[in-house]
Amino acid sequence: MKFGMYAGNSGNALYCPTGYLELLRLQDRFVYLPEMPYREVDLDKAARNVLSQEKFEQGGGEGTVASRCNTATIRNVHPNTTVAFRMNNLSGSTSDLMLDAYGSDGKLQQVASEMWKITDETGEAVTELTDGMLYELRVTIADGGDFDLSEAEKEIKLSVALGK
Repeated sequence: MKFGMYAGNSGNALYCPTGYLELLRLQDRFVYLPEMPYREVDLDKAARNVLSQEKFEQGGGEGTVASRCNTATIRNVHPNTTVAFRMNNLSGSTSDLMLDAYGSDGKLQQVASEMWKITDETGEAVTELTDGMLYELRVTIADGGDFDLSEAEKEIKLSVALGK
């Protein structure tokens, strides 16, 4: 007997039917809260989607898109919360990168450099990126701030992409 598998539309789930009339969902924990590792981010409210160059430019992004569009919704947040997105396929100097976030108007806006950094898995800042290594994009966001897409109090929705 053969079973087919399919990918979810969030870019983060793989669905596989089992022989027991069940559907198995495999997901990667690509987003977490480094200052609160005991709290899990709801992966049903997270996505990492391919962002084409055309869509990046239409959204107001400048330069060349360098990552997927990473989105997460976090509940019961502190006034300032750091969100970490795990990513690979990055190379070159971190100084060549800029971070864009979607604002409530649906347009990309550049995020100030003091609000984000790229680290290794231990949280140490890096300056040179090697393709094939796993890195973390750490973004500090304020509830109700410019890049918070959620109107709910004590909830943050963030959608970001790296550009060169």
